[in-house]
Order: sequence, then C-alpha cells, then structure tokens
Amino acid sequence: MNKFKVGDRVISKNKLEKGKIVQVFEKQDWMPETVYTVEWITRTVAANWPEHNLEKIEEPNFKFKISDKVKVVDADGKINVVTIVNRFISDSRIEMYDVRIINLVISIPVEHLFEYKEPKFKVGDKVRVNGYERLYYGKISAVLNRKIHFQEYLVDIDGAQSNGFCYVEQEIKPDDRSPEFKFKVGDYVTVNGESVGKIISIHPTYENQYKVEFGSKLNRFYKERDLKFFDRELLLL
Repeated sequence: MNKFKVGDRVISKNKLEKGKIVQVFEKQDWMPETVYTVEWITRTVAANWPEHNLEKIEEPNFKFKISDKVKVVDADGKINVVTIVNRFISDSRIEMYDVRIINLVISIPVEHLFEYKEPKFKVGDKVRVNGYERLYYGKISAVLNRKIHFQEYLVDIDGAQSNGFCYVEQEIKPDDRSPEFKFKVGDYVTVNGESVGKIISIHPTYENQYKVEFGSKLNRFYKERDLKFFDRELLLL
C-alpha cells in the first residue's frame, strides 16, 4: 500500500519544502519504491520525489471550514460578516484564516473570528415579541449586526406611536395568530355565559382579544375563548 495519495500535503525530509501530491507512480520491478509528483509551494514546476524523502503533513483540527461565514470586528469596532477563502497554520503555529472583506483578502488569527449563524428572520417578516408583561406584534424592519454572540432586530410594533424597537432573536417568535376572527365590531356577546355586552374593538394578540362595552360599566378586554355570540333580537323579547 502506498504511503501517500493524490491531494495529500507533504513536506520534504529536510523540512525545507512543502507541497501537495498531484500524481502517483506505482512501484515497479525496475523502480525500488513509489514515486510522487509534488507541486511545491516554493517552486514553479512540479517535481518527482521518492517516497522515503517525503513526510505527510497532518491537517490540524481547524475551527472553521473554507466558505464558512464568520463575524470579525474591524478597527472601528464594527462587526462584519465575511467569508473564509483559505486556512493555514502559520510558521509560529497559529491557526490562521484568509477572509474576503469587500475586494480585499486579509489573514486573521482564529481568536479574532466568531461563529456566524444565518438570521432566523428577515426584513418584512411578521412576528410576535415577548415584551414587558404582554405580547406585542409587528414586522421586522431591519436585521442588525452589532453584537458578537447574539442576533438583534428592529421591530415595528403594530399600533405603536414610534417604530424601530430593538429585540434579540430569543425574544422573537413567528406571528402565529389566526387570520380569522370569530366576532366583529358591533357584535353582541356574552362573557363566560353571563353578562351581555357589545364588541367595540378587536386586538389580534396571541389569543385574539376583544374590547367589550357593558353600558355604564368599565370596558374590558376578553379573550375569544371566553366569549359567545348573543342574538340581539333576544333583547327585544
């Protein structure tokens, strides 16, 4: 069995040259050992080398793969999402990555690169947000890249007087409201089978809520599951 195969990275026994095997010449009766064609980094022309003069370069356990997207902080403190185009171990044994930033390719140590995950939501997505003491509904207006370890979004909250509230991804869920409403404004309903009132507004929350008017009594919000339709003609009997 051959010691190396095509694609293996090798180093010469004298440790002066590194390269990659591009062709294998099997051992023959007239050839004492297997010979390999090696593309050396320091040479412009590939050369044939006998097996005993080569050692395999063991690939380290790199943290990232080529084509991975990662986060990197620039000199101004801004977070950029970049793509890895190459990886290598420096002469000082540091794990290095070449990344593309706009039209430049620069080398960065692994300690300055951070994992990047594709945002769960995109601009225009309808979402619900776990706000203070209640749920809010709205639409994603911007996807931010300001933090290393978590994802932020700007959300325009339905009915809010101002827009662009910032939330992290863990606080946001897809808008799972039913598009159908059981009642409409003006309907008469009973609350828990007792009091009769009139719906004066609808508030599509996690469980659709309705504002019900009870004559001179204080108007209150009720969940759809607590209301039943009331035939107004029964009031005329």
